[in-house]
Amino acid sequence: MRTPTKRSDTDSIPLSVRSIRDEYFDRIIGHREVLTPENASRHFIGEGSFLGEQPEILEFPNRAVLIGTFSSYKSVLSASGRAIYTEAAIRVLEKFEDVSGASQPGVDITIALAGGTVSGSEAGTISYLTQPRSFFVQPGKTYLFVLGYHAVGDFYMVGKDWDLSDGTARANSSLDLRRQGAGTSILIGLTRAQLVQSLNKRF
Repeated sequence: MRTPTKRSDTDSIPLSVRSIRDEYFDRIIGHREVLTPENASRHFIGEGSFLGEQPEILEFPNRAVLIGTFSSYKSVLSASGRAIYTEAAIRVLEKFEDVSGASQPGVDITIALAGGTVSGSEAGTISYLTQPRSFFVQPGKTYLFVLGYHAVGDFYMVGKDWDLSDGTARANSSLDLRRQGAGTSILIGLTRAQLVQSLNKRF
């Protein structure tokens, strides 16, 4: 998020789909006021938030569970000029579940990542989601993802992820670091081959 990117004058996304994505992010982060930890928490759970005992692979509507590589990204300013979000291209390597049927191995899917708000008392003030992040997805790395699919807008949002870049599942959240320390994770420490075998059996 600290690396400047140029705004592209061309867009390969159909206007109807782009409008839906813009409206979505205008609604959740395109505030009229500067983002703060307080107003951002109305829409987002901060890193390290703990909601009690939850399954390691969370259950939610339109869930997708897959392994993919973060191959490229682009920054988007919504048409209203109020919200900034990032579209990450994820190359699907293994698919275990996707109730939408939208992802397939060898195909790129889009994960949308909330960025910031253009607002404030002075025109052009930009504020980003203000929670410090110790963990995040990074270009060039491979992850086990648990995603939620938004059919209207044709994009995914990240529910959880584990870093698989070195061939072994690593914690990529504060919650999973706690699980690792408590010895309650069934995923962390598995090789990619072991993970594929386990998840194929499960799904």
